[in-house]
Amino acid sequence: MIRIFLILSLVFFLFPSNSFAQVVINELSSWETTGDWIELFAFENTDISGWILRDKANTPIETIPIGTIIGPSSSSFYVIEAGNRLNKESDQIKLLKGDDVTVVDSIIYGEADSPCAPGQGETIGRYPDANSLVDRFSNATKNSSNNNGTRLPCPTPTSPPSNTSVPTPTTKPTNTSDPTKKPSPTIRPTPKSEVKTAIAEETGEIEPTKINEGNREQVGSSYTNTRESPTPTPQVKGNTTNSFPYTAAFLIVLGLFFIGVSVFAFLRNQKKRYNFEDKEFPEDEK
Repeated sequence: MIRIFLILSLVFFLFPSNSFAQVVINELSSWETTGDWIELFAFENTDISGWILRDKANTPIETIPIGTIIGPSSSSFYVIEAGNRLNKESDQIKLLKGDDVTVVDSIIYGEADSPCAPGQGETIGRYPDANSLVDRFSNATKNSSNNNGTRLPCPTPTSPPSNTSVPTPTTKPTNTSDPTKKPSPTIRPTPKSEVKTAIAEETGEIEPTKINEGNREQVGSSYTNTRESPTPTPQVKGNTTNSFPYTAAFLIVLGLFFIGVSVFAFLRNQKKRYNFEDKEFPEDEK
């Protein structure tokens, strides 16, 4: 029993009996030559004294007079004459209670996900009365049931025709040569002087000759100078070209020394021979 009581209480809490007495904005017109108007509707008697109607800009349209009751006891419809307060292109009409905070109902037209703006002689309203469906009507049913009105749904916007045929791009001629492949360098015979220089460099007799990086091309695994330039003078390792030739000077001095010794020995020998012959010669005469 307690469980059933809780369920029933929850149902009454979610769906109170006075929910059916809620007042709604049932119909409106923004194109009447005599002035705009807004129609309210209620199934049960409801005191709407001091309730306020506002537009999208939150500007007050009408404050309902004290003592106004809407419902079957008097009339389920209540019409507010609004002059030219409603925008023709788009707007939002809000019904608030007397605290000017609690929103009772609202209708939007002329915007996304809402009915399109009505034209001359057309209205925006709920179908049937007080229903959640808001649509455009081709004729006004002011101060009477919307069930007698003729709905005029807004045309569905059509998207521009898409061009399904896509022109096929003309095939460009295929370039068989690989643009990323660099042309092979032209191989030319290496001059003998360069071969001799390379051999001297490998054996260590002379230092490797530096070659300008910007003026050479690769031949096999070695590089040769592509610009004609004078053959550099080989340099002997450990000695510079301008150093004094100590080895040659030493050899020359040594050679002169041996020549001097030889000359000295020769002259000495000749002198001894002369003295000997000079001494012996008188004895021969005797």
